[in-house]
Amino acid sequence: MAPEAEKSIETDLFARQLLANVGDEVTAVDLIAERAGVIIADATIALLQLELAGEVAAVPGGYIRVRSA
Repeated sequence: MAPEAEKSIETDLFARQLLANVGDEVTAVDLIAERAGVIIADATIALLQLELAGEVAAVPGGYIRVRSA
């Protein structure tokens, strides 16, 4: 497997791990990072990517999962 593909898979798994810790109620970034076992900086970057992909939304106090209709 190409290094780019391996990195993409790792990034996707990491993002899914964070997404699993975001629900319908506002969840703070530090709590998401703690639950996922990662540092806050990495969690923030991944959450921004998830936000750009339409999976989560940044709200006052943290993030919530976006449900598609």
